[in-house]
Amino acid sequence: LDLRVKDIEKIVYFHSYIVIDPGQSKALLANTLLEGYEWKYLEDKLYKEFASTSGIEVNIGAEAIKQLLDDLDLDYIASSLREEALAPPSKSVPDLKFNKRMRRLRLIENFIATGASPSWMILSVIPVIPPDLRPMVQLDG
Repeated sequence: LDLRVKDIEKIVYFHSYIVIDPGQSKALLANTLLEGYEWKYLEDKLYKEFASTSGIEVNIGAEAIKQLLDDLDLDYIASSLREEALAPPSKSVPDLKFNKRMRRLRLIENFIATGASPSWMILSVIPVIPPDLRPMVQLDG
């Protein structure tokens, strides 16, 4: 996703919105974080300007992360990372960004090899075991 962990936490914990699709708006870019007041201001401004939000898609929470993961093109990302792997840094000291990219390439190749989608990591249904089938745990006291 090319987002910092702190940014992902802001999205998941409903602190910040993320732009999924900027639509026709020139003021927004995809994967831009917006605070709540920023989004409300932009929404009011865009609604006055276009009489709608003009195809702009902004989301929050785990649903936004799942949607971003659904939109990833794994084959394209893998091919661009493979091209970068052909020209490793010539430094004697290991390049941390290069190592991070190679770990990312390995992860993406595993997703492709198994046929799994990254969005499957986000639970949309939480399984609940009925009380009759749950194991009884005895507590002391």
